[in-house]
Amino acid sequence: MSMLLIGVCYVSFSTSTSQAQFKNGNRLYEDCTGDVRTMGPGICMGYIAGMADDILFDESREQICLRAGITVKQVVDVVTNWLAAHPEDRDMPASSLVRFALRKAFPCK
Repeated sequence: MSMLLIGVCYVSFSTSTSQAQFKNGNRLYEDCTGDVRTMGPGICMGYIAGMADDILFDESREQICLRAGITVKQVVDVVTNWLAAHPEDRDMPASSLVRFALRKAFPCK
């Protein structure tokens, strides 16, 4: 448990940009594509799942519509693939990039 807490604190406070952001797209992409023997993929999954939940239940913003049966892994794959296809945008805040990727993939019709 203490290792998990240390890892979360490290990730949360280790950005070296001058902007006020906790995680950018480069860092999220590194986590998502990192070695499964590290905490990166778990951090990636937790971050994206939390963002998806926030978008799903925040009625003040544009929503996403997930079909029944969509897994967290699929949602993570969508975001990771979007990040891979758009390296020019990965310096942006990860929260904005996750929102954008999920809204493109799962729009409400």
